[in-house]
Amino acid sequence: MVLSNDQLPATIEETDVVIVGARLAGTATAVPLARAGLEVVVLDKVRFPSDTLSTHALVPSGVQELLMMGALDRVLALGPAKPRYLAVNDGPVSFRERFREFMGIDFGLCIPRDQLDVLLVETARAAGVDVRERCSVEDVVWRGERAAGIRYRIGGRPDHVHEIHAQVVVGADGRRSRMAAALGVWEPYRGSKNLRGFAFRYVDDPVGAQGQDAFEIYRAEGNMALVLPSCPAGRATVVHMCDSKDIPRFRAQPEEIWQEKLARDPRLRQRIGDATNMSKLRTTDDLSAFYRRSSGGHVPWSGVRAVACPRVALW
Repeated sequence: MVLSNDQLPATIEETDVVIVGARLAGTATAVPLARAGLEVVVLDKVRFPSDTLSTHALVPSGVQELLMMGALDRVLALGPAKPRYLAVNDGPVSFRERFREFMGIDFGLCIPRDQLDVLLVETARAAGVDVRERCSVEDVVWRGERAAGIRYRIGGRPDHVHEIHAQVVVGADGRRSRMAAALGVWEPYRGSKNLRGFAFRYVDDPVGAQGQDAFEIYRAEGNMALVLPSCPAGRATVVHMCDSKDIPRFRAQPEEIWQEKLARDPRLRQRIGDATNMSKLRTTDDLSAFYRRSSGGHVPWSGVRAVACPRVALW
């Protein structure tokens, strides 16, 4: 990309590390680097709090990551459910297993992203990271064949272009990464379309906060549903993982198809059929999982940039 004279950078900065993306992968990368004494700048195109369609559920090894980056106390202050079991119900088969403990953590969490991500940003700032919101990346700054920085615009001043030059540039900007495209590593070298769809909503759990002790999986007639105690305790995330062909039906007749799915599994209906205060359904027909190169142009990829897993994976 060549800038015209009227697009020359209004500012040019130098830093140790610049990271594109301030959600899970970006903040988890930024915090230990800042604690190690490096100057770290993180750019994100949104203003937090901000929702995104992605993984919610964390098993204990995932909660451990919140602990290590210093975010767990902030997250627990939200009053989330803390399930300690995984329960599976598949036809006539049912079983429950207690989660294995990691670093003293024996519970999972399922925090909506408009609640979680803003706390990750606060944690990063407390660690000394310079997190800049509403900053849209325009391009990579190159020095020969090496990525040497980022060119971006600030939301309130879209007419001004800015540059940050860094020793290390990290891409953590999601499945549809602009950074991956700019660095020439967009095309996965391995992947699976898997042809699954995803429809979910938040509900008031009929069992109440005291009964939310497990992440639950229900399987029946080709459908898989998840009941995930959420935040605050007493709320739950209910997910239908279905054939991707069902997603247009969910979008056209959300309540009718929701009831159709419940009718296929009597145990699921018994568990969640009396739920109230239900949010609007959210859907996607893209649950593809893939591997991209983990670096390009001397740029490391963080989190789902190197490995893009289904949005509904349990971490």
